[in-house]
Amino acid sequence: MMIYKLPRLFLIVSRSIVICAVSVAASCSDGSNGNNIVAPNVEDPVFTGTFIEFDRTALNNLPLPPSPDGQGFLVLETAEGALILDPEDRTPASAAAECAQLIMNCFHPESRNFAGCFENVPVCQSDTPWMDDGPSCCAVACSTSYQERLREGMDPPSAAAAAIWESPACMPGIEPA
Repeated sequence: MMIYKLPRLFLIVSRSIVICAVSVAASCSDGSNGNNIVAPNVEDPVFTGTFIEFDRTALNNLPLPPSPDGQGFLVLETAEGALILDPEDRTPASAAAECAQLIMNCFHPESRNFAGCFENVPVCQSDTPWMDDGPSCCAVACSTSYQERLREGMDPPSAAAAAIWESPACMPGIEPA
């Protein structure tokens, strides 16, 4: 029997939610063909109200059976193996997924945009947040990386995902294959 371990199941969900968002087309504000470049595309932070922050300890209370080795939960079992979720197995990818989850929990079209969320979620206190016991967080570089992606012409949802997941990723330890 083969066992595949996933440090965080929501990693897949968080990234797909961001990537499946609607794209917005942009054009030069002066109507030119781009020869007279105007101010780059940036997003002024908007942040009002509150949002529910992700609590990783909630994963310890999942209504799933224990894994065969007792570490984590059995998500899916087949004749060929099993898919295991281990909430205690934190990695750079799980820290990035927690950042993505924070941003997705924060975003609300009428009251909080992505720029506002990147500037207001908890900031990681170290370069190895997966080794800390602190709250879910985003690296300080994420806000800057997000704005750089917007200036490159990405729409906000794609820029948010790219800032966290694509090279150069704002979250430490994330290096695309």
